[in-house]
Amino acid sequence: MKVLLISEETPLPPSYFRMFEGDYIESKEDITVRYSVNSAKDFLTDTIIAKQKHLDFIIMDYTTTSFQEEINQLADWLRSTKESYSIRNFKLSAIPFFIMNNDMIINEDYYTSWFTSESKRSKYHNGIIEKPSDYRRIGVSNNILASGLDSWLDKLKSDLDDLDIDSQGKFLLDFKVLERRSYKLRVLSDQFHHNTKRLDYIWVGNSTNIVEATGENILKMLRQYENNRSHRKEKDIHKLLTANAHLLKGEDYYKSLYEKHFYYTKGKKYVESDFINFKHDYSLAKDEIFEVKLPNERFVTKTKIPRILKQAQRYFNQVGNKYNNYFSSEINQEEIAKRLKNEGIDTFSLDFKLSLLMGREDDREGNQELINKGLIYGQKRVKLITYDNLIDRHQYLHQRVTRFGLN
Repeated sequence: MKVLLISEETPLPPSYFRMFEGDYIESKEDITVRYSVNSAKDFLTDTIIAKQKHLDFIIMDYTTTSFQEEINQLADWLRSTKESYSIRNFKLSAIPFFIMNNDMIINEDYYTSWFTSESKRSKYHNGIIEKPSDYRRIGVSNNILASGLDSWLDKLKSDLDDLDIDSQGKFLLDFKVLERRSYKLRVLSDQFHHNTKRLDYIWVGNSTNIVEATGENILKMLRQYENNRSHRKEKDIHKLLTANAHLLKGEDYYKSLYEKHFYYTKGKKYVESDFINFKHDYSLAKDEIFEVKLPNERFVTKTKIPRILKQAQRYFNQVGNKYNNYFSSEINQEEIAKRLKNEGIDTFSLDFKLSLLMGREDDREGNQELINKGLIYGQKRVKLITYDNLIDRHQYLHQRVTRFGLN
């Protein structure tokens, strides 16, 4: 899920994000943090509304009365706005909107000071989330956050029922029905029908497509590499990824190109990343160059003073130098556009993301700072994804579509 967090505390400790990881987000990158109400509103107006990006919910974490007063103004604007978001699929006024303030749970007088009546309180926010003192996981049941998201999904289902259509577009929308019943819509925007692929989200209609056993298949593959360090079948990993497209696409991407050749302007040389992932129009992410290396590749030497292994540095350079230089060069844009057009893709931004799937988490731990330095290339940083992270991604996405999905 994609989250806007408005926090009075600055900066947030890294452990803070544990509350949501694995249940509501894949990683802390899924949370956009703003430390003032004004900057949060700017993000909503300049990005979510103006660029029609997707957001799943908003949380306000604060303690002081002065911050509360600013949030009241934001809440008033949010609940009265007529704007839509997420490529005009949803009403921004209906987005789930939570408070995180333990004092408000404990002190009833402080809680009731928000608004003068119970009906007005429930109109403005979807509930108060209790923040664990040790930032442990909130969980996906028996809490305000989970029930608030369930409520939003129930309203979406009711909107679809009122329009006599289904979430996957099997039944055509009758525009006469839309005209007669649009006033009843709770979360759907009355403009959503303009999208050729309505509700094109991983959490819609995928409960049976993301199989829980995929996690076991990845573990089985990892054991093969652990038991045989000379095992070098990278193509087997490619097959696993293409057979389980959610591992590549996640919530952000709609298409993956596999081993596509892109030629230099002179000669017959070309670059060929393992995958290129293309983002949904509503996604806050960037298009992604995605390279695959083996799970039994190590990152650092086992010496008294660790250093990055030469082989690992070559892999880092392949992504951070070779791919980055090619795809960010304007000289190659005509070639890139031509090759992508053959695949039905009209755009590719020079502002893309670099990712490398390689190695295991236990090898990265303890050498994080050293490895991170080796992954920085100018203004870009290669995102290192270990195979343990890949299992975490699968488990998160399986829960996303089964627990908080529309099926």
